[in-house]
Amino acid sequence: MCYKENKLKDILKQICQENPDKYKMLLESLENNAKTIEPSIEPLEDKNIEAVYESVKDKGAFVEMTDTIISTGYLGNTSKIQNQFDFVTEKDIKYAIEIGTGKIVNKEDKDPKKKYIEDLSPVCTGIINPTDYPDLACLIAMFNCGESSNRIFNYIHYPTDKDKHLTISFIHSAKPPSILKYLVEETKIVDYIISRLPEYKMLIEKDDYLVSIAKANGIDFNNNDNLKTAITKFFTKLGDNDQYANEWAIYTDRKGKGEDWFRPIMKDALLLKDVCVYQTKKWIENNPLGDAKNKARKYFLSNHYGLVAALASIRSSRHGARGVEEALQEARSNQIDSEYKNKPENDISIWLKENKADEIALEVFLWYNRKDGSSRSRQKAIYEKWFVKTWGTYDPGKKQFNEYKKTNEPMSKSNKEVFKYK
Repeated sequence: MCYKENKLKDILKQICQENPDKYKMLLESLENNAKTIEPSIEPLEDKNIEAVYESVKDKGAFVEMTDTIISTGYLGNTSKIQNQFDFVTEKDIKYAIEIGTGKIVNKEDKDPKKKYIEDLSPVCTGIINPTDYPDLACLIAMFNCGESSNRIFNYIHYPTDKDKHLTISFIHSAKPPSILKYLVEETKIVDYIISRLPEYKMLIEKDDYLVSIAKANGIDFNNNDNLKTAITKFFTKLGDNDQYANEWAIYTDRKGKGEDWFRPIMKDALLLKDVCVYQTKKWIENNPLGDAKNKARKYFLSNHYGLVAALASIRSSRHGARGVEEALQEARSNQIDSEYKNKPENDISIWLKENKADEIALEVFLWYNRKDGSSRSRQKAIYEKWFVKTWGTYDPGKKQFNEYKKTNEPMSKSNKEVFKYK
């Protein structure tokens, strides 16, 4: 757990005081996770905070929700931001993402009857413009259409039992988190970190990993120029060595939030404008949609957008490229008629494209749901956009292909507007 219980209450109180609207939103998010939520938000009394906190059954979910609210800028960390640096903030948000569908709308055009997400992601801030990059914007929006979205610029995830990798930034760069290495080379991130050191210098000096790098290079923490060299070398090592990065993150997280200098500084540092632009540039150069498109092209299916979206969802998960290949091969094997199994590979691919493209797409989609044991919000959005007219109402409980009945409308009729990228 990232926060101790008393700290959680402090965070909730801060949300109440600084942004009552976001506090209301938090209460809505907690409804399904609470025994009862009855307290009014006015007056903002301590007993009200206590009542809300005690109503929450799953403290881990509460941690995630409050951390998301803070990291997306809802508290506006203006007190921490130096004037000489330029940041992406809530003022830069131009677009909203409809919850559940991933539909992108101009901020001022929101339907008052629907719920939206306005976060510090490339889509909402317009750094990836939906007009210039409709395919990539659509993908990010679908990945961010859940109640607790985390495809944001300053996302930080320390290793857990389920996900054992340090993850940094909107890119979700990990294995290794090389974004750190290149941010040092391409942006002002180290200068910003150095400017924040007076707040955290004692904690930095207690970081055994960073201290060991400093000692190995003869670096004295009392000199800011030397400390800048130490931070630079430290980030480079994190970016070069996946195992080292994960070991350090586990070590840091176990010490507790009060002993962690990295997370609070990086939550702001990752919102530097040049850092956000660089994250976006790197993601456009190498993103899960491009990988999915290339894999589908190998089997003449790159224009089947539902399949490409399903593959991209797998690619951007813990299953990665290996999962994409496994899902495709399993789907192809399940759908090919026995008389074609011994044909040349090219002939098999052509036959499958002409006769079983929709079936392969559904098989791939269901592969991910089975592997994860649950259905993520982006999976539901993908299904509703490309699969529903061909395969019927979405039911996350149905995870086997034979549980679905095909209609007379092929998925090609739903292949509109997006995923023509490269």
